[in-house]
This record gives sequence, structure tokens and C-alpha cells, in this order.
Amino acid sequence: MIDQATHRRAFLAGLAAALPATGAATALAAGPHPDEKLLRLGAALDRYLAVRDAVENGPLKVPSEELDAYYDQADLVVEEIGEIAATTLAGVLVKAKAVLWCHTEPPFDFCEEPTLDARIAASLVRDLLRMPAASAEA
Repeated sequence: MIDQATHRRAFLAGLAAALPATGAATALAAGPHPDEKLLRLGAALDRYLAVRDAVENGPLKVPSEELDAYYDQADLVVEEIGEIAATTLAGVLVKAKAVLWCHTEPPFDFCEEPTLDARIAASLVRDLLRMPAASAEA
């Protein structure tokens, strides 16, 4: 008969073997998230996007000089996002939001008459932005 301790060890060994294949190792690993810097920048970008939305679609009124300076700060965040390699889906989703900042809203007009590659790139960004945030951590 197998005792409880042996059963737990076998279960944990099986779980550990399965983690790399499922991507859950990253989620369960102790220490910082692999895309921690991107996620921090993404949180800042979310705030910039919320302000832009409030200015363009809502009640927030800001003098244009102040708004330009604010948007310049957001552009620096987006530039930094573009320079960092994403290693997880959560990091890739931050980069998709950066495209949203640059192109305001779908369909992301990369050029006047988008080529096939530009249409596919826009489709990829739209698909990423539709993904629930919770799935990015799995």
C-alpha cells in the first residue's frame, strides 16, 4: 500500500514534469515575471490610453499644450515597449496595446491602401487585443 507522502511526491513529480509543456511553470515560478518591465510599462500605457479616451470621447478637457506634453510622455513609454523583447503572451499583449496607442483604434490604418502584410499585421493586433487578460498569464 502506498502511503500519503509517496503519493504526494509522485503527484508533485508528475506536475513538475508537465509544467514546461503547459507554460504554467512561468506562472508558478518564484521570483519576478519574465516580462515584468513590459507589464509595468503596459500598466502606464493603460493609464495614458484611459486619459486619451476621456479626452477624445468624454468629459475631460485639457489645454492642447498640456495634452501634447502628456502624449509625448506616452510616446516615450511606447518607444520603450517597442525596444523590449516580449517572452510571454502577457508581454505580447502589451505590445499590441502599444500599436493601439500609435493607430488610435481599429482597423489600424498602416497605410492608405493596406497591403496584404499590413492587413495581416492589423488582424493579428486585433486578435491579440480581443484576448482576455486572464489568458495571458496561463
